[in-house]
Amino acid sequence: MANISKIKLPNVTAPYQLIDNTALHSDDIDTTVTSTSVEKVGSASAVKQAYDKGVEAYNHADTLFEQLGSFLTFKGTKKTAEEIKTITSARVGDVWLETAGHSEWICIKAIDGTASASSWEELGIEINAASKTHTHNVTSNTGTASKVKTAGSVIAGSDASFT
Repeated sequence: MANISKIKLPNVTAPYQLIDNTALHSDDIDTTVTSTSVEKVGSASAVKQAYDKGVEAYNHADTLFEQLGSFLTFKGTKKTAEEIKTITSARVGDVWLETAGHSEWICIKAIDGTASASSWEELGIEINAASKTHTHNVTSNTGTASKVKTAGSVIAGSDASFT
């Protein structure tokens, strides 16, 4: 018994192809990977290629996420920024906390053997709002601006007034 793969019908220019015991006209098969057709069935090759592209995109996104998550690496604390700037071995993304100035420093250029102050950039500083006197601009009901000096404190809690 022979396997039949195509059937030629009268008055039809292209033969029907038999796939999985189902008759499909050759015009009904889409071999392009980028097709968005909902009327044509994709060939096995086109479906495989589209699947492979999806897997490749997923893997690439996963790799980028892992790289982003591991970019910043907390290395420890030093007393002063000067101590941090004398470090002789650091990778881009290494972060050190300076305890005297309460600031964080990030290595922006790899250091291998020779300290380089220009390889470090300050990320930010700690601000203790509770211990400062604050000046705020306020607008009164008449629309004029005035300066009010107030000593403030920062309070954390779960009281209803915090919501």
